[in-house]
This record gives sequence, structure tokens and C-alpha cells, in this order.
Amino acid sequence: MASIIAVVVSVAGIVQPAIAIAALPFVLWGCFPFLQDGVVDLVRRRRITFGLIDTVVFVSLILSGQWLIAALLMLALSASGTVLARAENRSQQVLMDGLGVNITKAWLLIDGAEVETPLDRVDKGATVVVRAGGTIPVDGLITEGCGTVDERLLTGEALPVERTVGERVYASTHLLTGTLSVCVEEAGTRTVAAQIAATLQRTLRYRQSLQWRWLRLLDRLTAPILIFGAVAWALRGTQAAMGVIWAFGFGYTMRLAAPAALFTALRRGLDHQILVKDGRTLERMKTIDTVVFDKTGTLTSDTMQVTDIDAFGDHTDADVLRLAASAEADQTHIIALAILEAARRDGLDAPRPDDVTVQFGFGLTARLAEGEVAVGSARFMETLTVARPALSEDRERESAQVGRSTVWIALDGQAIGAIHVQPTLRPEAHAAVRLLKRRNLTLHVLSGDQRAPTEHLARTLGIDRVQAETPPDQKAVYIQELQRKGHKVCFIGDGINDSIALSQADMSVSISGASSIAIDTSQVILLTQDIRGLHQIFDVAEGFNKRLTESLYLSIVADAALVIAALFGQAAFTTIVLGSFACGAAIVSNAARPPRPGDAIDPPAARPLMAGEGGPSALAAP
Repeated sequence: MASIIAVVVSVAGIVQPAIAIAALPFVLWGCFPFLQDGVVDLVRRRRITFGLIDTVVFVSLILSGQWLIAALLMLALSASGTVLARAENRSQQVLMDGLGVNITKAWLLIDGAEVETPLDRVDKGATVVVRAGGTIPVDGLITEGCGTVDERLLTGEALPVERTVGERVYASTHLLTGTLSVCVEEAGTRTVAAQIAATLQRTLRYRQSLQWRWLRLLDRLTAPILIFGAVAWALRGTQAAMGVIWAFGFGYTMRLAAPAALFTALRRGLDHQILVKDGRTLERMKTIDTVVFDKTGTLTSDTMQVTDIDAFGDHTDADVLRLAASAEADQTHIIALAILEAARRDGLDAPRPDDVTVQFGFGLTARLAEGEVAVGSARFMETLTVARPALSEDRERESAQVGRSTVWIALDGQAIGAIHVQPTLRPEAHAAVRLLKRRNLTLHVLSGDQRAPTEHLARTLGIDRVQAETPPDQKAVYIQELQRKGHKVCFIGDGINDSIALSQADMSVSISGASSIAIDTSQVILLTQDIRGLHQIFDVAEGFNKRLTESLYLSIVADAALVIAALFGQAAFTTIVLGSFACGAAIVSNAARPPRPGDAIDPPAARPLMAGEGGPSALAAP
């Protein structure tokens, strides 16, 4: 308000000089905060800070009678601060709104009636009704109804998915068609979307660190700037001196440009289902030269597949698979699921068994129409005194060398076949490795599994460096040894079980997904569990650092041009101020702009796998 009054009175003073003196109190009132900061730091804290620049400029303007310019400058500084604060708040709000965490009410099913209820009063176990066009307000299981849900927010899935009874839905996803009754598992701040929002809020605090970094640089440059200004005053006069002092403001511009670049990077990462938990990671990634994969759960998925079937005697492969699937029909462990999936894929009818006896970790026996079927390991067959063909024992040893497990099947005490299963290579693993190699990164595979299967997997993916048979506590030691040799290491694991190794690495990425954000110890989480996202986060960080570098160079060039104009072009101080504001606005806008189409190196989410780059059979050949 004081700055506006000062401007009005100063303008009136041009027409009627007698009233110009009335502007001085308002100029002093409005300038007081700018005059105070530098003096307080100098007198009380014995420190020269950038606030002293403002003090010198405003004192010079007031003493030289340029009250209108002082009032205009004061108004411009106040207005720009307000606009930038609002823009920053708006950017933060857009980031949060994209997560849909502003839902406040839900339709609660009470005694058969739907009652609109504040979300903070919705308890676990309650039933919420969601209709087409609405946003799902809670995490929970569908108890009634079916519908089409847009889950792009949390899963990155471009197409809507069908959801029905017994399936899970998440808060902040959108119901496009149908009506759902959802039993509440989590609501409010405990939902996955809310945890993502809370994590982003913590990450955004990093912008304060960016701002303070440039302010500290400005503080260190203040004394040299003032000395240079004194030289300019001696050579070219007061106008040139004030112009020179004001022009040296690239650090101030960077204080605004750096947070703008951070907002853009976080938004870009979230668009690709990448959650950055530590903002410092974006700067640190430019030094990374080594990526270490934890094999289990990272390069391989948590499912298995049938690769080969050996049938003995008069039995066929289909006979062996059908009997094994029938015996395992009620089991849920990953080998049973692999056998059942193979039988379903081959169209085999697998009737449910009778009298199933399970010996956990070994196998089971089941009564079928054909007789008593035993399915299990070689040790299990030995306990049942089932003889196995020597040739098949050799096959089992060969399979073990390439990471496969062998399941034996016997009928009425006679071995009738063996089924070989192996972990499923992630379908995107080949593409992920290729993209990282394009960045000239050194890749390692680290695993607690046996050396032969681990080396086979690494060869399949084209990774040369392998460390196998490494217990969890030694994984951190392996990373530490790489660091001792001068490498900057990014470790990618499951985010929870690999916590020690994740903490040791210079940068840590997990594929634990959105469900474990609160307990994940990594700095970056791939919400879609697609390891091609590792390439994308490098791309995001590269864009962030590129924006910072661009902004710094542009600021230096702009300020150099303004200094030259002030010293040798005899530009008025007002011209220097306007040029400074214009350049600063352009630089901050550049830092905040969305990426151009050419900025992304190869967006993994949009790129299909090429022929031969992976898939369920990628490890089939020994």
C-alpha cells in the first residue's frame, strides 16, 4: 500500500513540484524493510549479506531525489514477490491436485441408505458407495457391483480396467462406468494416494535448500559487487554505479529458477509414475556411473513358468502336466501356479483332487481317478522310495545350472515325468538394460542365488558383471567396495528387504510400488514396478540439471550485458531495472516450462518391446 501511495504522490509531484515532498514519508515507509535487512545483518551479525545491495540502492535513490524511481522499484519488488509466491503455491497445488487428495466426503452405506459423510469419519470396515463419474475416496475391496476404473494415477495403465467383486480399488482413481460398493481398508491420510502426496510435500522442502544455496552465493558476492560499484561510481557516476550494483543479480534469479525447475521435474516424474522421495537425488544422479541390480524381484518377477516337460514310459507330456495340475489344483505357491497356468494355456482339464496330503517344502500326494499322484522335489521322491531315471537326474542338474527347478511326478509309486520351472524374466528387462547401456552406465547383477543361474540370467540380458551367492548383509559391502574404487552407485532393489544396500548406495531406487511408500527406504520409487522407469528417472534428472545449468548461464550472460550497458552504454538506472526484471522473468519461465518433445530420450512407458527383447520365454534356452 505504501508503495502505491508513494508512486501516486510522486507522479503528482511531477505536475506540481510543491507536493512532491509529500511522497518522501511513504517512500521511506515502503522502503524500510529493504533498508533494514542489510543494515541489521551488518550491525548485529557482523555479516555482509545481499540485503545490503538493496539498502545501498534505495539510499542512493532517496538522497539523489529520485523518489519516483525508488517508489516504482519498491512496488515492482513487492509485486514480483507476491506473484512468484502465488505461482509457486499454484505449482504445488497443481502437483497435489493431480493426486486427487482433496476429497473430503464419501457416500457411506448405513442401514441400506447412502449417507454423505465427511471422509475423516469413515472408519475401516465401513462400506462406501461410488457411482459412475465419481472419484473413489478410499482404498478397499469391492463387495458388490462392477465397473470400469481409470487407474492411470497410481498404475500408469493408459486404458481403463474392469473391476468387480473381490478386487481392490484405490483412492483418487476414477470410476468411469458402473456402481461399486467398497469395503474400506484405508481412508484419509492412510491411502496410497495420500502417502504419495505426503512424500511429495517432504520432497518439495528441498526447494528451500536450493534457494538458500543461491542466497549464500549472493552473500559471498555482495562485498565484491559493492567494491565494483564504488569503482563504477568513481569512473562513471551515481547512475552507472547503481546500475552495476543492481545488474549483478544472477544468484537472485537462480533462487527463483531452481525451485521452478524442481516443480517441473517432480511433475514430469509423477507423470511417468516415478515418485522422488529425496530432491537431492535429482542433482546427485548426474554423477552416477554404475547401476547395480538386485536380481530377485527386480530383473525377475515373482512368478514362475513351465519351460520343459520330460515324460517317462508310455506317458505323454500332456498326461504329466494334467496329473500335476490336478494334484496342485488347490495350492497357491508359485510353482503350483506355474503348473496350473501351463495346463490352462494348453487347454487341459484338471479335476480337483481328493485326500491331499502336503509336506511343506517337499511336495504333496493326492488321490485322483487315475490313482495316487505324488508331486514334489527329488528329496520328496526319495522319502516315497520312488526311483527316478538316471537321464532325468542329469537333466535336473542341467536345469539347476540355468536357474530352473525340477518338479517330479509319480503315479502309484512310479515316476512318470518331470516338469522344469524357472523364474519369469520381467518382460521389460531387456529394454531396460539396453536403455541404460545407451547412457554408458556400468551394469552389475547382485544376487544371493547360486552363481550358475545368476550368470546365465546376466548373459541373457547382456550384463557382464555378476556377484552371486551374496547374503543381504554383504550386498552393502559389495556396493561399498565399488564406491571405494571411485564409482558412484545406483542400487535398484525391492525397497524393503534391501534396506541396508539401499542406504549404502549413492542413489537408491525401488520397485516396491505404491503400496509400501511409508516403509520404503529408497530415494526413488517406481510406482508401476516397470524397471524401464529407471531410465526415465535419469532422463528427468538430466532435464532438471540441464534447466539449472541453462538458467545459470542465461543469468550470467544477461547480467553481463546489463553491466556493460550501465558502464559504457550510459543506460539509465530505470532501464537496467526493467531489463533485469525482464531477463529474470524469462529465465524463470524457461526453468518452469514443460519439456519439449525432443527432451525425452526414449520414454519407456510408451515404447513397445522389440522382437527378441524379452518376454516369458527369455530364459528358456540354456
